Amino acid sequence: MVELDFSCLLTLQGTAKIFMKRTFLFLVLAFVRYFHINSAPLKELQHLDSMLVRKPGLIRQKETAISRLRYRFFSSRNNHYRLAVCRKLVNQYIYFQYDSAKAYAGRGLLIAQQMNRAEDINFFKIYKARILSTGGIYDAAFKIDERSK
Repeated sequence: MVELDFSCLLTLQGTAKIFMKRTFLFLVLAFVRYFHINSAPLKELQHLDSMLVRKPGLIRQKETAISRLRYRFFSSRNNHYRLAVCRKLVNQYIYFQYDSAKAYAGRGLLIAQQMNRAEDINFFKIYKARILSTGGIYDAAFKIDERSK
């Protein structure tokens, strides 16, 4: 009679159980991670959707704030006050209307140069270069930088 050694078979069964447990845990973790990762963009998309619904109202608010600032800028004769308002206008317009931001940066630069205010001159030069570079007009932005040296 031949004796069979079943100990290796038991070892294989133990290894198979460990493999199955590890595979199961991997699948559970992958499943949890997949749904956790995919829920973050969903929340961001929901936030974006709510902002798009509110877009007309937000644009009206921005336009109202800009209109008030423009009125203050054009009605004042105090150049210090006009420079402060012009800074605010540039900041309001910078990502809202490129051409208006550029125009107010130019106006602010002229007023600052007339008043010989180095800090304001630098501010408006930097913002003008920033506006131009944001608009993709890198060569004009570079020329502003070169002229200031």
